[in-house]
Amino acid sequence: MGITKFAVKYPVSVLMITLGVCLLGIISYNRLGTDLFPDLKNPALYIELEAGERPPEEIEKQFVEQIESMAARQDGVKSVSSSSKVGGATITVEYNWDQDMDAAFLDLQRSISQISQNEDITSLNVSRYDANATPVMIIAMTHEELKQLDREYVVHSYGRFDVDIDHGRGATLYGLDGREYIDFTSGIGVCSVGHANPRWVEAVASQAAKLGHISNLYYTQPCAALARTLCERSGMAAAFFG
Repeated sequence: MGITKFAVKYPVSVLMITLGVCLLGIISYNRLGTDLFPDLKNPALYIELEAGERPPEEIEKQFVEQIESMAARQDGVKSVSSSSKVGGATITVEYNWDQDMDAAFLDLQRSISQISQNEDITSLNVSRYDANATPVMIIAMTHEELKQLDREYVVHSYGRFDVDIDHGRGATLYGLDGREYIDFTSGIGVCSVGHANPRWVEAVASQAAKLGHISNLYYTQPCAALARTLCERSGMAAAFFG
């Protein structure tokens, strides 16, 4: 009853307090930051394993159990699950929400690097689903729409064949309509190791998670290691990077 008596006895004070709270709410609301697409980081990593045409039982016993054991020992791991199929498996490693996923990605790659040296394993890749990288809209084009867009915005320094390329796998290229081509050119001045080569994709993803482009003004391990490899295989004394 104390609040009621105070409100009846001092109505002006109660009115001023109410208006003050409303004014504070309006000011706070106008200054409240909004994020239309919040930063979503799924605390999970996925290990994709390919190993010939072995049955799921053999994949499970020979590879998956060892990978699961190593993954479970990582910092911040909440659970580890797997799904095996003929010739491969997917291992899902879930982390706590407060875990640094960049550090977890690198640690998990290092821990399974020894397993990837097994000759029976065709490929072993660690990937991360990033909700922020998921496109809001996926637009599919026809061949003619792609040509029109190209003519409108691209300076034509090369004459093009009337062929569109959407993606590739190994030496096989695929057009927008699903038509398959064998890639005999690999690009101009490009030493191709095949499209979507698992080892190349893994190496690029691992480096991209550490450093992008760094000037020649600084020392970096990839630069020195690449120069040594080039010199050892070519017989030259030194390598030049422009």
